[in-house]
Amino acid sequence: MNDDPGAHSQGGPYSYAALWQEGHLFVEKTVMDLIAYPGNNIVPGGILILDRRPTLHGDQFLILDCVARGNVIGNTADPSAYPNGIGFDSVRNAIVEANIVQS
Repeated sequence: MNDDPGAHSQGGPYSYAALWQEGHLFVEKTVMDLIAYPGNNIVPGGILILDRRPTLHGDQFLILDCVARGNVIGNTADPSAYPNGIGFDSVRNAIVEANIVQS
């Protein structure tokens, strides 16, 4: 298909786009130190699977199955920066077990 099929349709605003999906994602036995850089407004995060553009794909999940097991996430950042240890968005099924998140 070379062009958007919605351009040739009738009856409403349709759109066409490719959607990247991951079937199975494993994050196991990793050690992470969260560091905040001076002058940077980005909040440090450990295991963050986030969907930054949810309006592009509706209710479809980007990650179908995810396992986060046995990870150690240490916070060496400034606690006032509210660092994120583990966070998921647009994940259909997730198993999160035996992780250590230090604040």
